[in-house]
This record gives sequence, structure tokens and C-alpha cells, in this order.
Amino acid sequence: MESHYVANNCAEYLSKFYILPHTYKSSIVMGVFVPILATIALTVPTTLAVLLDLLDYRRHPNMHQHIGLSIGSLCVIIFFLCFFLLSFIWRKTVITRHSIDITLTLSKTNIPANTVLGYAVDSIRQPKGPSGTRLSIVHQEAGKQQIKTRFTFDPDDLNDPKLRGLFMSMSNYGDVPLEELMDDASNDKYPRLEKFVLAGLLLLTLFILWLCVPLIQHTLEQLHSVANAVS
Repeated sequence: MESHYVANNCAEYLSKFYILPHTYKSSIVMGVFVPILATIALTVPTTLAVLLDLLDYRRHPNMHQHIGLSIGSLCVIIFFLCFFLLSFIWRKTVITRHSIDITLTLSKTNIPANTVLGYAVDSIRQPKGPSGTRLSIVHQEAGKQQIKTRFTFDPDDLNDPKLRGLFMSMSNYGDVPLEELMDDASNDKYPRLEKFVLAGLLLLTLFILWLCVPLIQHTLEQLHSVANAVS
């Protein structure tokens, strides 16, 4: 796809069409539902494993030490799983007339418009499963190397004429044509893939809950009985 501008094309385009800031975020499916289900699917069996571990140590001479270690390990694991959840929710790209700001969980990258060289649509090769693509902003400050910063967006945003125009105004530094990405968005490929991922993860989470929740309840009853016997 041909570039419509030359030097500082991104800065020129942003000054004309992004007078008011605009925020792009991941879709609700990938930004909210998928990480929540993934966190549940990981937390429930982990909790069961810790409870079973506590049962194994009920007759151990240093039982209180092992109980504290197990509970501490569970808290740490849950903390990191919650952080994993928030790492998907706290992702956004804010485009203003002066810059492109990409926010992740623990970092925020401010890319001044006059440092943007273009974008990159790169193919992601996977040993198993279908390959995908990654959309990044390519930028370079004076005296530094080129950097690719991943662009956070909802695939439906690629149907926004303003965002399409932004990419069409720049050069592609990746190995996948922009038209391919745009065609996939126009044909609703990405929402369909997200629905498949969501459905598969939902089934997996329901199976884990069906399998583990009764075991967790039974283990808690056993722990309660042991505690009553000790007291």
C-alpha cells in the first residue's frame, strides 16, 4: 500500500486528524473475559493442590511451619495470577496530535510523532497451531536504534477510517502486507477467532470447576475435622 506522505508523515497526519485524543483498547473478549477465565482455571486447581498439601502435613512434627509455607505459596501464586489478569486489562494506546502513548501494566511508552518511522505487521510463527500477526509502531530517537513497540487495539478498530488512514500514511517495516491485516478485519476473522478462544477456555474452566470444587469442599471439611480434633 502506497504511503501518502513523505518526511514526518505520521506527525503531519496526527496534527490533521487526531486533534482530539483517541484511545484504542483490546477487545472485551481478549482484555477481560479471557484473562478472568484463565485466572480462574489456574487458581482453582492450585488452591486444591495447596489444600491437599495441608492435609498431608496434618501429622507432621513441624505442621505449623508447613501450613504457613503452603498458605504463603498460595497467596503468592494468586497474586501473580491476578497480576496476569490486570496485565491484559491495563493495555491501551492513546493517540494525540503530538504522540502515540502505549500503556502496559508496568510501563508506558511515549512515542513523539516526529520519531515515528512507520509501522510493522510481522508474522508470528508457532510450532503448533495457526500463525498470527503482530502490529507494532516503529520509532527511532536521534542517536538511538530503531524500536518496535506493540500497538494495543481492538481488531474492529482496523475498520475505523481514521486509524486505517494513519497506517496508510506510513511505510510498513514488517513482512506482512497491510492489506492482509485490513482484509482479515473486514471479514471479521479476528472476532471469530476470539469467540473460538473464549468458547474453548470457557469449557475448560467449567470442567475444572466441576472437577475441583467438590474436591476442595471435601478437603476443607477434612481440614475442619482435623482442626476440631486437635483443639
